Amino acid sequence: MHRKRTYIKIKIPISANLGGSAVSCGVWIVGMASNATSGHACPAPMKPTSNGVFQGDNPLDFALPLAILQICLVLVVSRGLAYLLKPLRQPRVIAEIIVSSFLFLLVLINLIILAYIL
Repeated sequence: MHRKRTYIKIKIPISANLGGSAVSCGVWIVGMASNATSGHACPAPMKPTSNGVFQGDNPLDFALPLAILQICLVLVVSRGLAYLLKPLRQPRVIAEIIVSSFLFLLVLINLIILAYIL
């Protein structure tokens, strides 16, 4: 028995003003409402840990070492910025706010570029 497939199509508009030129695009999300497969294979999930550098694995291809590196990078950058802002008598929380807003902008720019590519 052949089941009728029902598709759900949603458009998410994304617009930004980048250096005076307006960029407007949308991301189409298409999903099936039934349990039937459409022939698209999902990528394999990221493994949590690696076997190690000596076994030939790149640790940054795995979730846990990448998360640890990102957390350490945020801490080092925020502490360094706090040290630079110390002569201006600014508390460490100001450096953390600046670093977090910078990281938010990087993520937002990557999402806009990804949406533009798709």
